[in-house]
Amino acid sequence: MLLRQLTRCSVLMLLLVPATKCFADDDVGPLVRSLWLVQRYGTVDSVSPRNDQKTKGKLSKALGKQGILTAAGVQGLMDPSTFAKLAGYDEQLDSAEVKRCLETDLPDSRKSLNLRVAAYADMLTTSFDMIDEAHRDAGGKLVDWIVENFKSGQPLQLTAICTGNTRRSILSATMGNIAAAYYGMPEIRFHSGGRPHGHQPPHNQGTQGDRGRDRADRSGGSPR
Repeated sequence: MLLRQLTRCSVLMLLLVPATKCFADDDVGPLVRSLWLVQRYGTVDSVSPRNDQKTKGKLSKALGKQGILTAAGVQGLMDPSTFAKLAGYDEQLDSAEVKRCLETDLPDSRKSLNLRVAAYADMLTTSFDMIDEAHRDAGGKLVDWIVENFKSGQPLQLTAICTGNTRRSILSATMGNIAAAYYGMPEIRFHSGGRPHGHQPPHNQGTQGDRGRDRADRSGGSPR
C-alpha cells in the first residue's frame, strides 16, 4: 500500500504544470506539514487528487486554533494504529512533532536534491487538486503500471515521448526524476524521447502551421 501511495504522489507531481513560486520548509506552517504527513502515512483515499481539497479541509479543522492533531481529528485520513505509533503516549501531534516525524523518515534521495529544486517539489505537493480529471485518469494508469513492475533496488525505466517534438518530453522526464527522488524511489528513471525528425501527427499539423504563419505575419518574413 505504501508503494502505491508514494507512486501516486510522485505521478501527481509529474502531472502538474510548472509554477513560478516555491517556498522553504521553514515557512510552510502546520497545515502543509500535516498534509505532508498524510501524504506519507495516510490512507489511499486521502492522497487521491479527487479528495485533495477535502483532505486539506479536514486537516484545517483538525488542527484548530492550537495546531494539534489528534486521532479523532485525522479519522478517515490515517489508520488509527499508524497515528498511534507516530503520536506516542499522549496520542496527539503538535507542529514540532509532525516536523520531527517527517524529518526522521526523509528519503536519502530527497536529501541529494538541490535545495531550490526540493523547495519547488515541496510546493507542488500542495497543488494536487489543480490536476484535471483527464490527466488524473492517465496518471492513475501510470501508477498501476509502476506498482506492478517496480522492484526495490532494481532500475525501472520509463520514456516520456513528445508527439510534437516540442521539448515537452524533456520537461516530463526532468519532473519525473525529481518526483522519484523526492519520494524515495530513485530506481525509477525517466528518459526523454520524441518522434522521427519531420514527423507531425495530424492533430498537430494545423496548430504548428498556424504558429508559423503567425510568426511570419508579425516579422514580415518567413517563419524562423
